Amino acid sequence: MKYIISYRSLLAAAVSIVLATGCSKPESELDVDFIKYKEALKTEANETDTWLSENITAPYNIQVIWRYADVETDYGYNIIPPLRENVVPFMKVLDEVFVKSYIDIYDNSRMFANSGDFIRTYIPKQIQLLGEWAYGDNGVRKLGQAEGGRKIILYGINYWQDTEQLGRFLHTMFHEFSHILHQNKLYPETFEKVTPEGYTAQWFNPQDNEPLRFKQSREQGFVSDYARMNKDEDFVETLTYYLVLSDDGWKEMLAGIDGSEKAKEAAETAKNEGKSAEEQKQIADATAVATVNSARTAIQKKQAIINDYLKSAWDIDFRTLHNIVQKRMNVVFSNLDAYARPRATSSGLTAVDKYVLQYGMTGAVPSSVVSKFTCDGAHEHLRVDAH
Repeated sequence: MKYIISYRSLLAAAVSIVLATGCSKPESELDVDFIKYKEALKTEANETDTWLSENITAPYNIQVIWRYADVETDYGYNIIPPLRENVVPFMKVLDEVFVKSYIDIYDNSRMFANSGDFIRTYIPKQIQLLGEWAYGDNGVRKLGQAEGGRKIILYGINYWQDTEQLGRFLHTMFHEFSHILHQNKLYPETFEKVTPEGYTAQWFNPQDNEPLRFKQSREQGFVSDYARMNKDEDFVETLTYYLVLSDDGWKEMLAGIDGSEKAKEAAETAKNEGKSAEEQKQIADATAVATVNSARTAIQKKQAIINDYLKSAWDIDFRTLHNIVQKRMNVVFSNLDAYARPRATSSGLTAVDKYVLQYGMTGAVPSSVVSKFTCDGAHEHLRVDAH
């Protein structure tokens, strides 16, 4: 499946689209028996369920799963449900920015008799909300994942009030839904031929230097490090970045490609070959210029292919959809108080997040950090007490 609103790492920021709570847990001491918590999480329908039924399920045919259910989650992680008070505000934002952007784009469209039919037809029938993040053994933090076009899982929504985190959630949703689009109607093969040599399963290296990853990836013609995972991730990342980045943000992203990393490599090679300092500089300068031209051209070519694909396959004007998304994002970001009382967060990261980012991945967060799981019945969720 990762801001200004310019979301520089938006993915780091969404990093992936596959970034949540609990952490991967190969160590036996991190296994948690949830049996004793199940009854505490089984409650009668309340006002949250009523709102979801009336505003999400009925109009869009989407079931929102927000309570803990072990059969709905990944046994490889300790999964934490969201705080109940975050569910409705988060879904309001998702409705306003994601759902209604597509409804707007199909207003008066020839493809669907009713502008809402597109969403009702193609959106996954389940959206599962989880309160915290999950970490993979490769150090990647999960933000979300799509399961066969039927279900989308969104992690970490307890931090939606932080505008940077909120931008990541929106990126995640557009990213995952874009997978569904190309799975239903394939994009042209010409897309993967633009930067075929850049794809790698090791897109997350170097793990400890995200800015460098982004710099290197963009010099190779990718909008993000995660886009290098494979052609499909490249396709949806390019599509999503264009939607969620402002016009200035998109221009800044392209302008930020300066070719310096490739230039350093070329200068080092020239030095090892015994060339003079002047020759090294000439080679580095020429490499930087060539890199910039090649990278920007590649990204813009991918953008053009996506533009043609959306028009021919889905009767969507890419630029118009971008404008709609930007307008809705700006309205929401400027009026978060209207959705729920803001929450005091500095970085949007939990204590567990900070520990992992500081000390790296060792397969799981040690038991000394995740001390215990407790049930807070008032909020109908499970919390991690991190020290």
